[in-house]
Amino acid sequence: MDKAVDSFREFGVSDEFIKYYSELIDLLDMYGVRNYMDLDMGIVRGLDYYTGIVFEMYVPDYKLSVGGGGRYDNLIEIYSGKPMPASGFAMGIERLLEVLEQRGALKRVTPQIDYYVYVLGNDRNYLSLGYKLAGNLRSRGNKVILDTGEKSLRSALEYASKINVKYFIIVGPKEVSQGFVKVRDMGSWSEREVPLSEFGINAKGE
Repeated sequence: MDKAVDSFREFGVSDEFIKYYSELIDLLDMYGVRNYMDLDMGIVRGLDYYTGIVFEMYVPDYKLSVGGGGRYDNLIEIYSGKPMPASGFAMGIERLLEVLEQRGALKRVTPQIDYYVYVLGNDRNYLSLGYKLAGNLRSRGNKVILDTGEKSLRSALEYASKINVKYFIIVGPKEVSQGFVKVRDMGSWSEREVPLSEFGINAKGE
């Protein structure tokens, strides 16, 4: 960055810009961040409202930029009608998360789902019961997924296992007619019949 002014003069850059650049370097020095900066005359940002220097942000050992921005003295005036010089930037959240994950500073954790309620068939009575059951479970503070039969039972069980579900509830015609639902413990893969009354639902499904 120190040799840039000589290069600017060699290429016929205006004294006004050289003064602007020199003041910018002094400010970077003042804030103690100059050593983190590199001048790259090849950076071109796609948006056409920039009016001065543009910049991009990188972290070591990560090839893509994690943010970028620049000077845009006319942008606020376009929307507000008031002249207001400004500069700003945007961060790439997904890229930052990827960087943190690569460095071991962030671990992706799949949230624990307490219940996966699966409704067999598309009968409205059983669908209504499924919604009621899921609502009662959620009112008790549980995390619940309600599947209205869009997946096959086998696919639903595989998906529930993949996303770390605790219990899989099957709402089926045969079981409901007898006043219970099947509850499968996804950890032990054991299954038991649980009365609807335990979920706050009476024999009529209310």
